Amino acid sequence: MVLLKEQIKDIEEVLRASLRNKFQNYKPEPASMPFHTRLLGKDRLALYSFIHSLNTNFGTSIFEPVGLALAQKNFKIVTAQAIAGDHISNKAQNAIQKEAPGLRYGIATFPYLSGNEEKINYARTMNLVVFNRSSHSKEAWQFLKYLSQSNNSQYYFLQTKNPPARLDLISLAINDSQAGVFASQILTSRDWYQIDSQEISTIFNDMIESVVLQNILPVQAIFKAASGIELLWQQKLKNQ
Repeated sequence: MVLLKEQIKDIEEVLRASLRNKFQNYKPEPASMPFHTRLLGKDRLALYSFIHSLNTNFGTSIFEPVGLALAQKNFKIVTAQAIAGDHISNKAQNAIQKEAPGLRYGIATFPYLSGNEEKINYARTMNLVVFNRSSHSKEAWQFLKYLSQSNNSQYYFLQTKNPPARLDLISLAINDSQAGVFASQILTSRDWYQIDSQEISTIFNDMIESVVLQNILPVQAIFKAASGIELLWQQKLKNQ
């Protein structure tokens, strides 16, 4: 296959743009490999991970734009392949299981410490309330009662896959291939009101990273996180 000078120039531009994008958007993964980080060092591990990615997923990421650059000279209309989705349907899961019955994949339940008899987890829930100052408090309360009826709650679960709050519907949700692992943990969950879920999530992420990446003692990291949450509560309540 003989390439025209213009095609060669286009391919060179594609390769330069791909490399530039790789350097700008590349994110190393030292958090998932704390042992390797301590052994090799953060910078050396990042360089190794980057070179390794050039030999694996980077190659596949430039096949398509190079193919587009070559095809545009020979075809009037050239389109890229469809973007892969981020959801596996029940039908697709059944097909995978049929073709590979020995394949085991899925979402694990929340881990517990070994020897801990009491299993407790804290769920992020959606709580619906009716304000006593509402001008339509009776209508709102009737609507909430309507939503909480068994058939309506079951329909909502089937459409959204959000585990139901009714205990009599948990058995249905536990057997669901997508939401079963979450529904089963409702039976051991406790409610914890978070005054600002995003801020608290950031505090917990910082706590974990300080132990994994900064060698902070777990006791110190937990104490710092607890102090941060308490300070957050005081600030939010003060501003209300």
